[in-house]
Amino acid sequence: MEESLVQYILDKYPHVHKSNTEVCIYLWEEVARRKGFNNMQYDPIWVEMKSIIRNHKPESIVRKRRDLVESTSKQKDQQQEYFNTYGN
Repeated sequence: MEESLVQYILDKYPHVHKSNTEVCIYLWEEVARRKGFNNMQYDPIWVEMKSIIRNHKPESIVRKRRDLVESTSKQKDQQQEYFNTYGN
């Protein structure tokens, strides 16, 4: 993940600072815009998808997967690397 892209989202949309889900939604919209999908935020399908994402938050999905599936050695190493970089 590009730090500059996340920082751009945080700077442009300060109201998302307290919600990982909202950061993800705005980031995905920005990536889509940069790939040529203009005005995506008004598309009825994307509006519905945002509702679905808000009801099934990305971080809750990841947490549940961790409860159900044993991490591989590579995933454990990546997790440790993440903790070393960003802390708990």
